[in-house]
Amino acid sequence: MADLVAVVINVHTDLVATLALVSLRRNAPDIPLRLVNCEPSPTSRDYFADLAIKFDFEVVEENIGPHGEALDRLFRAESADLVLLLDSDAEVLDPDLVPKCGAFFENDQVFGAGFVHGPAWLGEAQGRPDGGGYYQERAWLPFAIFRTEMVQEALQAGHSFAHFIVYNDVAASPRLSSLLAGRFPNLNHHSPHFARLPELFRTRWQSRPFKNLAWLRRDYYGQRPNYVYYDTGASVYQYCKYQRGWIFAGIDANLHEPYVAHYHGVTRHTLSGELNATALASVSDTVVRRLGEYGLQESDLAAVAVQ
Repeated sequence: MADLVAVVINVHTDLVATLALVSLRRNAPDIPLRLVNCEPSPTSRDYFADLAIKFDFEVVEENIGPHGEALDRLFRAESADLVLLLDSDAEVLDPDLVPKCGAFFENDQVFGAGFVHGPAWLGEAQGRPDGGGYYQERAWLPFAIFRTEMVQEALQAGHSFAHFIVYNDVAASPRLSSLLAGRFPNLNHHSPHFARLPELFRTRWQSRPFKNLAWLRRDYYGQRPNYVYYDTGASVYQYCKYQRGWIFAGIDANLHEPYVAHYHGVTRHTLSGELNATALASVSDTVVRRLGEYGLQESDLAAVAVQ
């Protein structure tokens, strides 16, 4: 396997980040491991300093910022050939996963490996009306390995890990598409014009996909959505796969469960209280039990226990 480093970014979710770290140490014991601990408390700093000695990983500290920007900085500065990203709320379950994914990089056209997330329609499960929004294809970032030099090329070409939305109602006019997106609740905060319309029009038009105007929209995978959501990393993935023709070696993200457990959105819920995410308290007992199976007792976790 080429030179590989694994990275876990933690933002005030020390308990689940511990599980991510020790699961990598158990299932990929020979690779360098780095924790990026963002603006830690003194307790968190001391806790991970002790844990790093026990489980042999490096700790660096950074300021809190948007996740995509943090990943841009990471890859711009990285010297390792390959970077494994594991979310702080994820756990590697399969000891064969990392070596199998790493082996794909023997083909020099492979830019990434792991699981493919999307494309798919957004709907009620994502807190969106059905039939309007589309989720852009990307690597599933709870677990992914990337070839550093290829990602760096994508960044140099103007792409980013940052998430964003493409408004697509009128493909020839991004400005008009942005204005029309105001009819979708909480989608476009820069388009207040819809709220100024008479109530009759707002009631009639809110969240409507206007299917008879689909011919005005750009085609995405045979679909013509009103808007397309580029989640974290989607732009980099799209450049590497569809503009450069490189390979992402992955299976559908819906099949991840035997290989990676994901306590979805713990960091987002902790920082913002987002509803479409997992509250740390709701999974803390499960995480503590799993950590016990890795040899950490509740007394070892006293500093990061969730009350």
